[in-house]
Amino acid sequence: MNQNIEKQLQAILEVLFILTERADIQEQEIEILRLRVKRLEDLVAKLSEPQDRN
Repeated sequence: MNQNIEKQLQAILEVLFILTERADIQEQEIEILRLRVKRLEDLVAKLSEPQDRN
């Protein structure tokens, strides 16, 4: 019975590890999206500036 419990605990640990990895990946993806949004905002602001016609 101890082996069964150990196997179940190991399976739970593996699932927790996978979920943690996925959460880390999602955080990185969110940060990339934030950077892209910031870059787009900067581009829009630059395009909105009056253009010199000299």
